[in-house]
Amino acid sequence: MWSLDKNRWDAYKYTFIQSYKNVCPWLQKVGYDELLSHRFVTEDHKVQATEFSSGKKVVVNFGDIDYEFNGQLIKAKGCIFLNSNN
Repeated sequence: MWSLDKNRWDAYKYTFIQSYKNVCPWLQKVGYDELLSHRFVTEDHKVQATEFSSGKKVVVNFGDIDYEFNGQLIKAKGCIFLNSNN
Protein backbone atom coordinates (compact mmCIF):
# COMPACT_ATOMS: atom_id res chain seq x y z
CA MET A 1 0.00 0.00 0.00
CA TRP A 2 1.22 3.49 -0.70
CA SER A 3 0.07 7.01 -0.07
CA LEU A 4 0.18 10.03 -2.29
CA ASP A 5 1.92 13.01 -0.78
CA LYS A 6 1.74 16.56 -2.13
CA ASN A 7 5.17 16.40 -3.80
CA ARG A 8 4.28 13.25 -5.71
CA TRP A 9 0.89 14.70 -6.68
CA ASP A 10 2.56 17.88 -7.94
CA ALA A 11 5.10 15.87 -9.91
CA TYR A 12 2.58 13.51 -11.55
CA LYS A 13 -0.70 15.43 -11.46
CA TYR A 14 -1.14 15.64 -15.22
CA THR A 15 -0.22 11.97 -15.66
CA PHE A 16 -2.82 10.96 -13.06
CA ILE A 17 -5.50 13.14 -14.63
CA GLN A 18 -4.81 11.87 -18.15
CA SER A 19 -4.85 8.26 -16.94
CA TYR A 20 -8.19 8.87 -15.24
CA LYS A 21 -9.66 10.44 -18.38
CA ASN A 22 -8.38 7.57 -20.56
CA VAL A 23 -9.54 4.67 -18.43
CA CYS A 24 -12.60 5.67 -16.40
CA PRO A 25 -15.11 5.93 -19.27
CA TRP A 26 -14.22 2.39 -20.33
CA LEU A 27 -14.32 1.08 -16.76
CA GLN A 28 -17.89 2.35 -16.49
CA LYS A 29 -18.80 -0.02 -19.33
CA VAL A 30 -17.33 -3.12 -17.63
CA GLY A 31 -17.83 -2.20 -13.97
CA TYR A 32 -20.53 -4.84 -13.44
CA ASP A 33 -19.04 -7.46 -15.74
CA GLU A 34 -17.41 -10.62 -14.49
CA LEU A 35 -13.68 -10.76 -15.17
CA LEU A 36 -13.30 -13.96 -17.18
CA SER A 37 -9.58 -14.05 -17.86
CA HIS A 38 -6.35 -12.20 -17.39
CA ARG A 39 -3.17 -13.34 -19.11
CA PHE A 40 0.35 -12.27 -19.85
CA VAL A 41 0.75 -11.88 -23.59
CA THR A 42 4.55 -11.55 -23.54
CA GLU A 43 7.10 -13.56 -21.59
CA ASP A 44 8.31 -10.44 -19.77
CA HIS A 45 4.70 -9.77 -18.64
CA LYS A 46 4.80 -6.23 -20.04
CA VAL A 47 1.81 -6.84 -22.31
CA GLN A 48 -1.31 -8.16 -20.59
CA ALA A 49 -4.83 -8.95 -21.78
CA THR A 50 -8.07 -9.04 -19.79
CA GLU A 51 -11.48 -10.26 -20.96
CA PHE A 52 -14.87 -9.55 -19.39
CA SER A 53 -18.23 -11.34 -19.53
CA SER A 54 -19.69 -8.70 -21.88
CA GLY A 55 -17.10 -9.70 -24.48
CA LYS A 56 -15.11 -6.51 -23.97
CA LYS A 57 -11.33 -6.86 -23.74
CA VAL A 58 -8.43 -4.61 -22.90
CA VAL A 59 -4.81 -5.19 -23.85
CA VAL A 60 -2.26 -3.08 -21.98
CA ASN A 61 1.35 -2.45 -22.92
CA PHE A 62 3.37 -1.60 -19.79
CA GLY A 63 6.58 -1.75 -21.83
CA ASP A 64 8.76 1.02 -23.18
CA ILE A 65 8.38 0.03 -26.84
CA ASP A 66 5.32 -0.28 -29.07
CA TYR A 67 3.80 -3.76 -29.45
CA GLU A 68 1.67 -5.23 -32.23
CA PHE A 69 -1.26 -7.33 -31.02
CA ASN A 70 -3.37 -9.11 -33.64
CA GLY A 71 -2.49 -6.50 -36.22
CA GLN A 72 -3.16 -3.53 -33.95
CA LEU A 73 -0.41 -1.29 -32.62
CA ILE A 74 -0.34 -0.67 -28.89
CA LYS A 75 1.87 2.28 -28.06
CA ALA A 76 4.39 1.97 -25.23
CA LYS A 77 2.60 2.61 -21.92
CA GLY A 78 -0.70 2.44 -23.81
CA CYS A 79 -3.67 0.16 -24.25
CA ILE A 80 -6.38 -0.82 -26.69
CA PHE A 81 -10.00 -1.53 -25.88
CA LEU A 82 -11.77 -4.25 -27.87
CA ASN A 83 -15.43 -5.20 -28.18
CA SER A 84 -16.65 -8.76 -28.66
CA ASN A 85 -16.87 -8.25 -32.42
CA ASN A 86 -13.09 -7.52 -32.77
